[in-house]
Amino acid sequence: MLAALAEVIQKEKTAEVQIWYVADSSWKSIDPSNVTINDIYINKACKVDSYGDLNADKKVDITDMTIMSLYILGDVKLEESTVKYADVNGDGNTNIADLAHLKQYVMKDPVTLGPKK
Repeated sequence: MLAALAEVIQKEKTAEVQIWYVADSSWKSIDPSNVTINDIYINKACKVDSYGDLNADKKVDITDMTIMSLYILGDVKLEESTVKYADVNGDGNTNIADLAHLKQYVMKDPVTLGPKK
């Protein structure tokens, strides 16, 4: 499976990778030497085309908030085409104000994502 992942990354230059694991009830750190990868999900067509949906899964949720917060902190980079859709309050910048606006949307407050029309 790791060979398949490496092949996609080499070909596509980018890939969205999700890693899921099960922890025991103590939620202690898992021992990385004792991990088995059972499956790999590869999203090759990750085209963001709506405000707030930063992982292109066609919904705006806590995952998008996490991606935005990591972007604001500088811990992840977004594709140039994706940065436009991170500006959810439409002020021309992506910053903590956008994260707060996105949180309002996720919490079902009556806000609109993207530039005001």
